[in-house]
Amino acid sequence: MQMSESLNNGMETRAVEGACIVVCANKDAVRQLSSSLVARGAGRILSYDNLSDFATNIPVFNVDMVVLSGDVTPQITYRMLRWIRRQWRNCVSVVVGNLGQRDVEIAARRGGAFYLATPTAECDWDIILDGVRQNREYCMSQN
Repeated sequence: MQMSESLNNGMETRAVEGACIVVCANKDAVRQLSSSLVARGAGRILSYDNLSDFATNIPVFNVDMVVLSGDVTPQITYRMLRWIRRQWRNCVSVVVGNLGQRDVEIAARRGGAFYLATPTAECDWDIILDGVRQNREYCMSQN
């Protein structure tokens, strides 16, 4: 996941090879994901404060992974995951929520996403990023 140009708060979209989009209120999860990306020496995070900012400022480049917050209703989570799947067919989706949010977890899994309960561990992000890399390599081999 390397970018050829830098991004400016999600407003400027240039030719980009791939990115991680984060719409998440959980700052620990963002920090852990950032650490995992830095350890790999690749990747970029584009962060949005809420779902409406993300939906109205749609990135026009390839997105490898989207991380959503589990702070919204299960119905919104599921609809957002369906929208993400339509926008970026091969994108890996992750929902980060609180332990015991059974309805949000079910909505996430129905929408094809991984569900991580807080507090997340850095090894969780390492495993998911390995899957993103393998998914990307597979998709590139199919073209």
